[in-house]
Formats: sequence, structure tokens, C-alpha cells
Amino acid sequence: MEESFGAQAMHDVMHHGLDLASYDHREFPGAVPRTFLGPLAVAAAAGPLAAAAGLLLSPATKAAGLFLSRAVLGTALVACFGYFRRGVRDSLGKGPAAAVSLLTCAQFHLPFYMSRPLPNTFALGLTLVACGDWLGAYPLARRKRTLACGCVTLGDDTVQACGAHGTRAGPPAPAPRGGWLAFRAVALLAFAAAVFRAEVALLLALVAAEATLVSGSLGLPAAAAAALLGGCSGGLLSLGVDSVFWGR
Repeated sequence: MEESFGAQAMHDVMHHGLDLASYDHREFPGAVPRTFLGPLAVAAAAGPLAAAAGLLLSPATKAAGLFLSRAVLGTALVACFGYFRRGVRDSLGKGPAAAVSLLTCAQFHLPFYMSRPLPNTFALGLTLVACGDWLGAYPLARRKRTLACGCVTLGDDTVQACGAHGTRAGPPAPAPRGGWLAFRAVALLAFAAAVFRAEVALLLALVAAEATLVSGSLGLPAAAAAALLGGCSGGLLSLGVDSVFWGR
């Protein structure tokens, strides 16, 4: 049911546009309300391609339009996975990154679902990017630098050990780019939890705890601000868009 709604929603957006009265869920009420944000984003990307290929002119080409939409979604998910793989490489090395790629390509589940218009799939794209940011932030936060005075620093010039100044305990201050990546990771996970899958909040809690308490790539106030920004923006965006499409 979730996939049929996503496929029908992409079809309606591409073929009916702003004629909301012609949408399937308006003609046949009773469908469980689900967000249009995912299908709307895919249709916005696939619609111009379908129009340029003449796939919106005849009912006979609707199947081709569906294939094109799924190809766009699948391509986006592959790009998200590539970003996640880069985070694995930056954090753990080329060997683990290659292992992740081989394991993913060798299994059936993830490649099969990457092009299916499901809430899980839309949440997966955001989660992969968020995890790529999270993994990419860790080596930046823990990167060592030796200053001219002999101080050894981690992160944003927080002195960790120095013969003249003594040893400084505690997690390092986040590097500017590492802090931004961790902030974006928390915000994206909060957005995905608010819009697509509430259970993503469990991963959000783990990522925020690691970033604030272990690696120090993000401060606690910044983590709370990122979660509020992602969750509130997702909730408000869904409220505005879906209220229009569902007429409620």
C-alpha cells in the first residue's frame, strides 16, 4: 500500500499538476494519509525529463514515466550511498569502504529497494547522507596538529598536551567543518524522523550522543539546536504541503 501510494502520487504530480481534484486520493477517498514530500521531490526531478521525452502526452507512456521516476529515485539513492561510502573511507580507511561497497552490491535487499517510492526509501536517502556527515566529522574532530611551541592539538586548536602548559583533559573542541558536518547529520536525522519514519529518532539519539560525548565533534547546545531545526522544519514543511494535497 505504501509503494502504490508513492507511485500514484508521483503520477498525479507529473500528470495533473495543480489540478488536485483529479488526484487519485481525492477521487477515491479512504487512503491512509501519507506525506507527499518524497513523491513530490521525485516528480519535480523526473517531470521535466518525462515532458522532454514526450512521456506525458499519452496514457500509453505512463508506464515509461513510472520507470523514469524510479530511475531518478534510484540514482539519487546511489548518490547518497556514494556519499556514505566516502564518509566510511574518511573515517575508517579505504579497506572498510571497499568492504561496505562489496557487501551492499552482493546482497539483494538494499539495491532492490533503492528505487521503490516508499517512506523507508526516502528516509534511507536522508539517513545515508546523515551517516556520511557523521562519519566524516569524526576524523576532523580528532585530527592532531603540532603547533610551533610543541603543543599537540585536536580539533579546533584545543591544547591536549604541552610541556609548557601541561595536559588538558576532556574531549576536543569541534573543528569548524567537523562541527558543521555533525550539526547537519543531526538535523537530517531529525527531519527524516519527523517526516518519514519516527524510528529514525533512535539513530538520531545515538549519533547525537556520540558527537557530543565521545568525539566532541558537536557541543550539546548545538546538537539540541540541530535536532530542533531538523524536526521543526520537517514538521512544518509536511504540515504545509500535505495540508494542501490532502485538503485537511
